[in-house]
Amino acid sequence: MKVDRAAHSRTRRGGVMRRVRETYLRDDIELGVLPCDVTHYVMPDVQATADYAELLEMPDLQGIIVLQTAYERLRDGGGDARAFHRVRDMVMDPRKGCVLFSNEYCRGTHVVRERGHDRDDHVCFQGEW
Repeated sequence: MKVDRAAHSRTRRGGVMRRVRETYLRDDIELGVLPCDVTHYVMPDVQATADYAELLEMPDLQGIIVLQTAYERLRDGGGDARAFHRVRDMVMDPRKGCVLFSNEYCRGTHVVRERGHDRDDHVCFQGEW
């Protein structure tokens, strides 16, 4: 399924340029490999990831599902740079059991952002499936 998102911006000469971003939604995106002995999974939003990155790093806390949209928001300046590096290291560490989930491209979790919604709100909505 294809979803288009259009945005208008002004050029240097004062004209209007329309940019269209195509997103192809898939049904076959898997969550990844999570630890089998974990009974509860944690899926923090952007704000919780930025504010509680130290707690998420604790070795006893496993089964963390990091949403791709939250990960990209942290990377693009949605929080502290140190928080992004902590989350990145957490996802890369196989002992931690974290998974980076591509929620923006999964049909079951994709949410079209409406006018007036903040980018952070959009990331939070994508986790409610």
